[in-house]
Amino acid sequence: MVIDECHNLVNKGTLNNQLARVLAPRTDALILTSATPHNGRPESFAELVRLLDRTAIADPTSYERGDIEHLYVRRHKNSPEVAAEVGAAWADRLPPVGLPVAATPAEDAVFDELAETWLYPSAGQAPVSGEGRRLFPYTLLKAFLSSHRALAETVGNRLGRLRKGAILGREIEGEIAALERLAALVARVDDASSAKLAELVTTLRAIGVGAGSPVRVVIFSERHATLQWLASVLPGRLGIDGRAARLLHGGLPDLEQQDVVEQFALADSEVRLLLTGDVASEGVNLHRQCHQLIHFDLPWSLITIEQRNGRIDRYGQRQSPEIRALLLTAGHPDVKGDLGVLARLLDKEDEAHRALGDAGSLMGLHSAAEEEDEITRAIAQRRPLDEVVPSQPRQGFDLMMVLAGETGGQPVGTVDPPSLFGSDEAFLDEALREAFDDPEAELDIRREPEHRLVSFVPPRDLARRLEVLPQGYLAEQRILERLRLTADRDVAEEMLRRARESSDSLWPEVLYLSGQHPVIEWLVDKVLVRLGRNEAPVIVADVRSPLFLLQGVYSNRRGQPTVVEWMAVDRLPDHPHVRPLLAALQEAAVGPRLGNTGRAPDVAELQQLVVAAVGAGREHMRTVRDDRDAALVERAGRNERRLRAWRQQAEQLTIDIAAMPQRRHREKEVAAVTADTEGLIADLRTSGDPLVRVVAVLVGER
Repeated sequence: MVIDECHNLVNKGTLNNQLARVLAPRTDALILTSATPHNGRPESFAELVRLLDRTAIADPTSYERGDIEHLYVRRHKNSPEVAAEVGAAWADRLPPVGLPVAATPAEDAVFDELAETWLYPSAGQAPVSGEGRRLFPYTLLKAFLSSHRALAETVGNRLGRLRKGAILGREIEGEIAALERLAALVARVDDASSAKLAELVTTLRAIGVGAGSPVRVVIFSERHATLQWLASVLPGRLGIDGRAARLLHGGLPDLEQQDVVEQFALADSEVRLLLTGDVASEGVNLHRQCHQLIHFDLPWSLITIEQRNGRIDRYGQRQSPEIRALLLTAGHPDVKGDLGVLARLLDKEDEAHRALGDAGSLMGLHSAAEEEDEITRAIAQRRPLDEVVPSQPRQGFDLMMVLAGETGGQPVGTVDPPSLFGSDEAFLDEALREAFDDPEAELDIRREPEHRLVSFVPPRDLARRLEVLPQGYLAEQRILERLRLTADRDVAEEMLRRARESSDSLWPEVLYLSGQHPVIEWLVDKVLVRLGRNEAPVIVADVRSPLFLLQGVYSNRRGQPTVVEWMAVDRLPDHPHVRPLLAALQEAAVGPRLGNTGRAPDVAELQQLVVAAVGAGREHMRTVRDDRDAALVERAGRNERRLRAWRQQAEQLTIDIAAMPQRRHREKEVAAVTADTEGLIADLRTSGDPLVRVVAVLVGER
């Protein structure tokens, strides 16, 4: 079982967590994946680890790398293994560029009012009533840094709530007066006096956005009012059609959000500007036709900055992502200093992203909202940014530091077994002829040899398998009516490229035929089912005496294979010789050039050798078990030692529980986990006799 976005499982009271707790003990294998595996609290990550191994962590508030290193693999883009694989398919992003934008006189008037009345009042206290007294002035500042439209909306909403109050005291009346004064100044800022709008238009033109240009740009803003304003004014300023700018926000239905993203990804689409906010910060691919991103306003969170940048900086991006941020600067010295501090967040995120692969590690909060609150408080308290956002991760529990030693670095062995077929295409043709009396007529097969393309009508049993594919894809390409495949990788990639550049679809009309394609799996099953029970094929090859190909399997008490061996046995019945199957196949020249003589073998003679062949295989399996089982015994020993250490620590923690009901509950839990784990360790040991079956027999020509 694979659970993606597993950070959604950490809260014990949720249905997600309850479901995972039910399923985890019942699976043969469990994989948890996430790009954001924890929220900075050790208890949360311990809850994930518990799903994998209930004896890994006894105290969820305190554990070390050694407790969990057998359970995780951590990788990021700059990990050597990842970099070697992705190659040119993930271009390195360029250093981000902060674009200082000097406020216009009308905007400076607003900054002055914010500074003198709200942020740094000479009276020592801002005219804010109720909760949030200390931080609300920075809500106003953040709104204005987004746009004058966003600040006008924030002020208007605040005034509406205050005026609805049943009692207007002196404090509330003072805040209303200050807000009305601020609103009047904001009203004097219009499109012509918006410095960031002018700079955005200049920047977009410099990038190449304009009538007839294919250049696309993602523009982020935290405020919906800002996004709506930009969507209304940018097309006219840039001389492009209004339909070239699309809004993507959380208020849209899911299907409409998906449509906007798909339109932005199609090369022939007219969409050139995607204006979006936090709804596109996670899990949205915007890189297919775009490598330009602009932060119209910069978030006060490293995590959010990294998430936004990741929309175009991801696998499949073949052009270096270019990231810019518009940084409004004020004439007021105090505000100017604060904005200079915020501007450094852009570089801080970039440095952490390149060095650590995770900008959230620096502050150690692992929550965008908590980072934003911390930075807001720091600015209000005039604390240095380096104190709040250090150059290295903070001390204390930090999972990214616990997991800093990346695992799984050993090279993975590969095997290239011989095949009777020169390609998947050759197997397809041969298997179709084997599975159907007249495949050309029954499946209405059509071929285009030039492109190694074949198409046919899927029969009902194949159609049922294909129904697990996305329903939109099946309907759009009419897959269940006619399936189109090509064995030419270049043709398949060209069809995929055309699909991405079309105006109405991201799905290719022709699919690549590989060994993993459902059609190949379907044909393998159809061919294998033609072999009767206790039957095996006989193949004429370059051998001097019958060569039996065997598979041997030892299992544990749960019926799971623990030792698997592929063998070849000849010199039967008196002097059986057992050797590795792959080596024997190569010696016998088993491959695509192997011809079919059409001669019927002497099956009766071969049947007399089956008992001797299987007996030799069984003897060999006992030797193999002695060698292979040592690793299993060692693994069981490690599990037993880990269980003893966990039980000792868990029992000590149980003694420290003062309340008797909770202590008894914990004692029962420790006993149950211990019993279950001991049973599991015992069940996983190899047991019983090996199963040896004849896979095929090679015979020589006479």
